[in-house]
Formats: sequence, C-alpha cells, structure tokens
Amino acid sequence: MSSKRMGQARFEGLAKSLNKRDGGIPIPIAEMNPAQWHTYFDEFHTAHIATDSSVTAGTGGVGMPWDATIASGGSILLDIAKVGGQVKLLNDTTDNDVLNMQAIGAGFKFANSKKLWFECKLNVADADRSGFFVGLASASGAADTSVMDDYDDCVGFTVNDGAASVTIDHVVAKGSTQTLATTGNTLTDDTEFTLSIYWDGSEFYYYVNGVLGNSPVNTNTPDDVVVFPTIEFANRHGSANFMHVDYIRVVQER
Repeated sequence: MSSKRMGQARFEGLAKSLNKRDGGIPIPIAEMNPAQWHTYFDEFHTAHIATDSSVTAGTGGVGMPWDATIASGGSILLDIAKVGGQVKLLNDTTDNDVLNMQAIGAGFKFANSKKLWFECKLNVADADRSGFFVGLASASGAADTSVMDDYDDCVGFTVNDGAASVTIDHVVAKGSTQTLATTGNTLTDDTEFTLSIYWDGSEFYYYVNGVLGNSPVNTNTPDDVVVFPTIEFANRHGSANFMHVDYIRVVQER
C-alpha cells in the first residue's frame, strides 16, 4: 500500500473511532463524502423561519426545515439555558395533547441495498406522565402529525403512554401494521438517553445508550414509502410536562 493510501486509511480509521459510541455502531461521517452519504443532522443551535404561526424565530422557535404541529397552549422552543443547544417540547395541562415535529424535506427510504443509521438524544421530565416517538415516520409518504395514534409507516423508539408503562419500545410499522415490543430498557425521569438504530439492509438493530437491546423481527419494514425524521411528545396526565431533544441525526447510503 502506498504511503498516500496508508495515510488516508489511518485518517478514516481515526475519524470512525472518534464517531463510535461505546458498544454501539459507528455512524459514518457523511461530510467526508457527501456524494456517498445522504444525511440529516440538527443539534438545535439556530431558530429558523417558522412553519407554524405559533412558532417564530423571534421567540426562539424551531421552524424550517421542521413542520411543527402544536397543541393549544403548547410550545416548541430552543432552550437557551441548555449547553450545546436543545429543543424543548412543552405541553400544557390538557391530557393527551400532542406536539409533533417532522423534517418533511429530508426523506429517507428503507431500500434493501442502502444501510441507514439513526440517532437521537433526549430527556423526558416526567416519564410516567408522558408519551413520545422519535425516529423516521410518515403517513403513506406524507406528513404524519400524530404518529402514536396508529403508527402508520415508521421505524423508531416509543413510549406510548407512560401512565401504563415506562418501558422504551421499538416499533416498525408499514401501512399501520406494526411490530412493537420492548427494547428491555426503562425510561426514567429527567435522564438523558441516546437512542440509536442501525439498518443493515435487511435487519434492524436497536441501541439504548450504546448498548444493543432487544430488536424487532423484520416483518413490517416501510420499504415502499419515504419517511421523515420525526420527534413527537404527548402529555398523558392533566399537568404540564416537557421533553428536551439535544440532537437528531440520520445517515444513509445514497
């Protein structure tokens, strides 16, 4: 091997090691070769022009490229008190109110030959009074403003109703036919969780804080529609509650 090729291999190896989670799957650094990787990454540093009239850049809201659906009395705002930039989804005191964010312009598809990596870091204030979904979702390829209602076409992590169970479940759904079961992990109050998914082109691998958990059998993969990066938070109690998201990242082979 030439010294030039050896130098490139060492650089790529170092980059991969810096990007690897303990016990998890290393996520490709898409910026190294944009022609090879399709990527979406938001670490919520910047307020954008809003897609929803109740979320504005002037109040630190999150807009483009996110399409926000906000229950009455709720808000989706950048939390300037958090280190590194975080978005705060805050519900009011109405039970079952839902806040939903989808990056509609960033479509991905579970093609058999295209590996995909997903990761999100979040913190839920009160687990047994909450519900959430993070992952990739759509309604037959269109926007889905309430993913947890029926899990139409999606791949992700969810706690549907913390009042019933605070177990973090994996969900894979196609045309509202879903495979949903526990990852073997429990959501706890005010604790950061890093949730990761690796799709190798035929199977899913679900990681919680870098540790491989129980993963779904591949029976309902939404491989016929585009799905979008999605964050959804629901109130499951008659008191105000909130969730923070530090970042969301998706990388796929072109």
